[in-house]
Order: sequence, then structure tokens, then C-alpha cells
Amino acid sequence: MTETAYARLKREWAKRRGTLTKGEVSALARKDTFAKRMKGFLTAAYWKREKLIGSSEVVLGLVFKEWHGSPSETGNYFRDWVLFSPSVEINEKPETLLKVADALLKKENERPKDKSVLRFHDALFKPLADASYLQVPSGYAEGKLLYLSILERPFDLNDGFRLGIHPFLMNPSVGKEILFLPSEFWPEEDRKALSIGENPFMKGDKE
Repeated sequence: MTETAYARLKREWAKRRGTLTKGEVSALARKDTFAKRMKGFLTAAYWKREKLIGSSEVVLGLVFKEWHGSPSETGNYFRDWVLFSPSVEINEKPETLLKVADALLKKENERPKDKSVLRFHDALFKPLADASYLQVPSGYAEGKLLYLSILERPFDLNDGFRLGIHPFLMNPSVGKEILFLPSEFWPEEDRKALSIGENPFMKGDKE
């Protein structure tokens, strides 16, 4: 059994994160254009991104929902709902995220009475909701430790981005934010897989 794409990316990122150029850090932190700097500079998360990146770990997140309202609501950004976990088990076999997300989306017309579950429900289904490291209630999470974050993704971030599994950077001890990790930072074989339309993180173990 050879290593998974996730294990390979995690290993390579641990080596590379300390050798990033200022330009690479700026791009990962979404500070590489004036518009992006203006979008975030009033938030606490914005000022923690460089430190977060420098000590970050890779996790796989499932983007299972996206929304873009009028420019007055969101500017030139998509809003992405991401499920993820710090668990090695989930990151090595992220299919669990697909199962949980499918079940969650079927609950749109339910209205929970439990206030803690109600907050999570509103984060799932209100277009302008705010969520960062919001823990998925145990009854919804297949017995796993899962989190929900809602990200704002600029229009110019393409990179094969679509609903599905993508790598993100996290370090909750530094900042309550996860950051998308573009394919330019992936191992070469996984960049090649993406270039022909494959998602290397959904392949699982190779025999």
C-alpha cells in the first residue's frame, strides 16, 4: 500500500511552508491585490494569516455548497460551505464528508428546536451566515469530529475549483480560519492529475 495523495501533500507541505517567498505568502493570505487587501484588512483573521501559513497543517475539506448573490451583498466573491476535520482518518478517506454533506443538505426544510443545532442549521442555509470552525452537531456528524467554515472565494481563483474535495491550510491555535491551498503547491504528480480533470484526493490508497 503506497501513501495517499493527502499524506504526500502533508509531507511535502511541512517541508515547503518554511521556504515560501513573500509573494507566495501574500497570495496564500489573499493580500496580493488591492481589492483583496481592502476586503479583509478590518478583520482579525486577516492579520493572522502569515503566521497561520507559516505553522499550518494541511486538511482536506469538502466544498459542498456555494452561493453568489448580488455584488452589493458579496462583491466579486463566491461563498463556499466547507466541511473538514483534523482527523487523520477523515483526511485519508474523505468519503465520509460526502455522506455527511448529503445528509445535511436534506435537512433544509427541518427546523430544529435545540438552540445549538438551530445555530448550525442557520449557518447551513442562510446565504449570508457566518461560520468558522463551527462544530457539526454529533447527531449529524456520523460520530466524527467535523467542522463547518464558510469561506469567501474571489472570482479569480479558478485552479480547477468546483464543488468537491480540496486541500486547505489550518492552525486553529493561531487563527479561526482555513485557507485554500492552490495546486501550484501540490506534488507534481497530483498537479498532473488535476490537469486532466482528476481529483487525486479522492483516489484513496493505491494497492
